[in-house]
Amino acid sequence: MTEPEEEEELGEEPEPWPALAKVDYMLGPQRSDSGRMVYRFEGTKLYCDFYVPKPGRPYSYITWEKREEDTEYAFTEVIDLVEAWEKWENEGIKPSLKGQLPVNVIINPKREGDTLKFDLLNWLGKDAPYEVRFPERQIYVLP
Repeated sequence: MTEPEEEEELGEEPEPWPALAKVDYMLGPQRSDSGRMVYRFEGTKLYCDFYVPKPGRPYSYITWEKREEDTEYAFTEVIDLVEAWEKWENEGIKPSLKGQLPVNVIINPKREGDTLKFDLLNWLGKDAPYEVRFPERQIYVLP
């Protein structure tokens, strides 16, 4: 005697996400005298180098033209975007880049197919040029 087969009525499993292939990002300008960020991609990692005003200077003096001489390197935060993508898929935790940084710099992350799309908070000093104050979106293709 054989047992009747049970019908699965649990619903269909959601389709797995495709592998991360691209990052669509924009450096969202935000005026700040508390420091500045410099972003760079290396392989699957996004680095944020954070610079603070030099000691003994008032915070209200950072200007775009003198940003490199008015600030000094403080630390670097890093996130592996592929790991963050998988953690978002498997655990529902959206990508975040905040350890020592005063705020999470990844703003409103979204997924669109194989692309991770977000804005990056970009602190800048006063008198930044037009293309910095009104940036265009950029695409980074992962190796």
